[in-house]
Amino acid sequence: MPDRILFDISAHGRGHLAQTAAIVAGLRASKPGLQVLARSGLPRSLVEARLGPLADFLPSQTDHGLIMSPGLQVDLTRTRFYYQELHADLARHITKLASQVTALKIDLVVSNAGYVALEAASAARVPSCLVCSLSWDELLLALFPHDDGLSAIIDDIAKGYGRADLCFRLAPRMPMPAVRGVDLTAALGTRGKNVRRALLDYLPSQTASVVLLAFGDWDVARPPALETRSETLFLVPHRWRSAPGHVMGVEDLPFTFRDLLASADLVVSKSGYGIVTELALDGKASLLLERPGWPEEPHLLNWLSRHAPFGLLSELAELTMPRVQDALRSARLSGSMEQALGGGERQIVRALLDHLKG
Repeated sequence: MPDRILFDISAHGRGHLAQTAAIVAGLRASKPGLQVLARSGLPRSLVEARLGPLADFLPSQTDHGLIMSPGLQVDLTRTRFYYQELHADLARHITKLASQVTALKIDLVVSNAGYVALEAASAARVPSCLVCSLSWDELLLALFPHDDGLSAIIDDIAKGYGRADLCFRLAPRMPMPAVRGVDLTAALGTRGKNVRRALLDYLPSQTASVVLLAFGDWDVARPPALETRSETLFLVPHRWRSAPGHVMGVEDLPFTFRDLLASADLVVSKSGYGIVTELALDGKASLLLERPGWPEEPHLLNWLSRHAPFGLLSELAELTMPRVQDALRSARLSGSMEQALGGGERQIVRALLDHLKG
């Protein structure tokens, strides 16, 4: 019977899915008969679009990370309630997933970056691997520094991480004292493909610069720069295609998001792991929306500063045409920087294949 790996993927944003996709692609290339299963709070269609065909999919409610409010802010009240509810019934969640792991004849569980799946794998006596750029115990400690009501929960999360048989701490990453494992120096993924020449066939002839706005499903207000027409074309999410400015929907183009990022002159986004990694691998200039109080952000930006130029926006209302033009000028004048190393997934793939061999 082919080896079967269950990938447990956090539903907090899409960065965890992007990280996992690089690992799955490497495994599929090295072991074509591998059966990939996934468990996530993200929609199956989205997961399958990144990982490829799945042998099975398990919906999850046990790793939503942090609960967000509009404007990229953490909703502290709802986040606290979420973890209290989850841990009040944690044993049942672990037992249920352990039974599924056994019934599905899983050979290996890979978690990014949840702890419930690691507990379940241990209960089912199935080996497990943790891959992470952050840990939920450290994030909760930072967001709730004096909350005694969460201390036992934070301890349980750290214990769950300790169940992993293998662990890879990704680059870039935040400090994670409770998560012990191999520190990667290379980021996951590779440089995007510059399709600018082919892209020009789809763009209006007066286009001088291309700016990619990468906010996915995040609930943020439309920036002022989209309200006036100019020679700068903005590639935007579907919901902003009706803006009166010079815009085109990302979904309307026959190119992957990764290749559009590599082909743009400037990227505007938030400072999440996925986008920061891709910007560094491509050496791409960006304007990033700050996330005050987000514990991971300083570590990601410190790493990015060595590999690509960027500026910060305290709010999206600051994204005016003059600010965009200034950023484009700065990008053209910026000197060469140290290229970020990619391909870190190869080290993980080798370790997972060795583990499957036993």
